[in-house]
Amino acid sequence: MRHVSPKRFRKPRAYREPPKEVFTVVAPPSPVSHYCERPEQDGIGLVMRYLFPADGRVTDIRFHVESLKPGETATISIESPGEIGMVAEVPDGVSEFPGELQVSAGQKVFINVVRPTVDGVWVSFLYHTGCQDGTDYQTRADAGSEPNE
Repeated sequence: MRHVSPKRFRKPRAYREPPKEVFTVVAPPSPVSHYCERPEQDGIGLVMRYLFPADGRVTDIRFHVESLKPGETATISIESPGEIGMVAEVPDGVSEFPGELQVSAGQKVFINVVRPTVDGVWVSFLYHTGCQDGTDYQTRADAGSEPNE
């Protein structure tokens, strides 16, 4: 009796020539979210640290500070070693941080509350990998090549 292996167990097919078609791959942004019950030094100080694994940009930065009463504001800074930081006044409720940040692989970012003493700080942003100038990755497709038998 002759044994025939199912199609899924046959050896992979090799292509005679490299793929010819080039297309664009759109990588969706990664949402990053963090909650800090109380900043490190009695309500003032470090809220979040983040190490970026690849080049890209950060957009749609949002904050919410739970302990703020209506009409109060908190000062929050975004800093990176060796870079100029950004500082903004955050009112009560969810608020958007102005601007966007260009980041590089291995860059560390620190988010701090500068004043007043607060509790319950929410932070969220969108991290776009590989999109320094707004362009997407270029990749080769397997379409158009004939497999060897």
